[in-house]
Amino acid sequence: MMTIGYVFGFEEGRIYNGYRFVYPLNWQGRHIGSVEVSISMDSLIELLNQLYPERDLYFMLDAEIVRDAVFEEQQSNYIVSPFSEKYLFDVEVGSDADSNLQNVPLSEELLVDIKSNSEAGLVSRGDFSFYIQRDNKQDVEVQYLAIKNIVDSPVGYFISLSDDSTIAVSRMVLIRELLMLGAIFIIFALLSFFYNRERLRLHKLSYSDALTGIYNRYMFLRYAEKEFERHKRYKSVFSIALMDIDHFKVINDTYGHNEGDEVLRIMTNAINCNLRKSDVFARWGGEEFILLMPGTNLSGAKITAEKVRELVSCQNYGIVGKVTVSVGVAVAGNDETLEHLVARADEKLYLAKENGRNRTEI
Repeated sequence: MMTIGYVFGFEEGRIYNGYRFVYPLNWQGRHIGSVEVSISMDSLIELLNQLYPERDLYFMLDAEIVRDAVFEEQQSNYIVSPFSEKYLFDVEVGSDADSNLQNVPLSEELLVDIKSNSEAGLVSRGDFSFYIQRDNKQDVEVQYLAIKNIVDSPVGYFISLSDDSTIAVSRMVLIRELLMLGAIFIIFALLSFFYNRERLRLHKLSYSDALTGIYNRYMFLRYAEKEFERHKRYKSVFSIALMDIDHFKVINDTYGHNEGDEVLRIMTNAINCNLRKSDVFARWGGEEFILLMPGTNLSGAKITAEKVRELVSCQNYGIVGKVTVSVGVAVAGNDETLEHLVARADEKLYLAKENGRNRTEI
């Protein structure tokens, strides 16, 4: 069963900013990916202006956030906010301070009043509002709505100015709730689009080993059968190496299965990072692993096997200490089956075990 949960919050990017919604995808208790949706602040301000034309809406960001996050060449897109020197306006987002369409013109006198009344609220970095009564001029209601990032830390403010004193602070709370509901709707709409693609990805995960993340036996056989068909048709060469961790039962009995599993993860990761892209590395079963090496003759396969064997013995396996593998190598011959090829590699693996382990037999 797939479980659902999501996180959201404002994110200042290197170039753009906006709200980001991350929808994680889990399968059988494992995180396998995510769907992410971003809404730019410019689009959000435009939408809010359409919904609440009686208000002037502004957006300002903590100046330190901008300096730390935005590319230096992009910082010219920000100017000091008229509401506080510690915050910046993105010149491409929000209302135009010189627009004749403003409900509340930003005069110097009004800005002085707003600054003096907002100092304490900005220090608290939370939501707040106040009402400015002005003799013979418009009375102004000012609301500050804190913008928080994904970890719930305040990074800026929506600022709302209105000359309608009947608008309550709860109106801004309603805006926030509408934004949340709208984000949820967008996420679910996108999920319906991504569903088929994610289902294909989950299907692909069924071909991998749950513990180590490398291919499982079934996936290896699919690749090997294709390589074998190529070998029979075009006389191409390829080799396989079957490897087994030495004394792995002793590791499990001595240190426990959790440490044994960690040994498997460390070993497979080290090997997988040092193979060619054309090589196919898979878990064959238990502590046995198998490697398909296309275009590799017996001498080349021995070199690769020895490289893998030495790489395994050089890793740090924590309290387990040193771990070694024994390897059996076989090159594909004419007029034989894949099963026969694997059986020959298996014979060489057991010969390596009988000859003292931590060695390669070809």
